[in-house]
Amino acid sequence: RSTLSSSSAASDVYKRQAIECLERTIELNGACANPWSHKGFALSALGDHKQAMVCLNKALDLNPNYPNGWTNKGSVLHRVGKYRKALVCYEKALIISPNHKSALQGKQEALVALKTDAELKKQILEYIARNIHLFPEEKLKILPTDLIIAIKFTIHHLDD
Repeated sequence: RSTLSSSSAASDVYKRQAIECLERTIELNGACANPWSHKGFALSALGDHKQAMVCLNKALDLNPNYPNGWTNKGSVLHRVGKYRKALVCYEKALIISPNHKSALQGKQEALVALKTDAELKKQILEYIARNIHLFPEEKLKILPTDLIIAIKFTIHHLDD
């Protein structure tokens, strides 16, 4: 138990150090979207989702065609349970970069979280098939247990 706590504390220290480095990078070149996006993602990992969104919005203001910015924003929205908004962000990333691995996986996970209607259920199967086709070497990573359950649920209820 104490090992997990100290491991988590060490991880937080590294995240805070990363944020400090990103802040220095932003001081040197605040017009670059990349450090703003990474800072936002790191802040979210520390639980500061509100400030994370400020950073991610800044990144996307600087470069609205930055797929990693959209994917990171989608991840933060996903963490706070705003799955439909996360889905919109993942879709924007995929418009810019159709095979963006993290956006594909994020969209897939958001669809699983939303799995409420037949159309979304069909989309889940389409994205699973696409991910397996694009990244066959990572089938086990792409198909976590909750996704396998969602697939079974989807197949069982697809005609509802």
